Amino acid sequence: MSTPLPGSSPDEMFPVLTPAQQARVLAHGSVRKVMPGEMLVELNQQPTKIFVVVQGRLELFQLNEQND
Repeated sequence: MSTPLPGSSPDEMFPVLTPAQQARVLAHGSVRKVMPGEMLVELNQQPTKIFVVVQGRLELFQLNEQND
């Protein structure tokens, strides 16, 4: 049985921020509303931003490349 990598559990990857932590992040970014179906990172692009979800949820997709 293999040991999971540090930071790989959902709780570690997606922590719940305290109001003080949210305020610290907001000092370096901006608040915006995301519309249903809107893509924040395009396929095959490396994300260059972080996203803090204050209300609602984001769907994450990972496509696995097949080498046939």
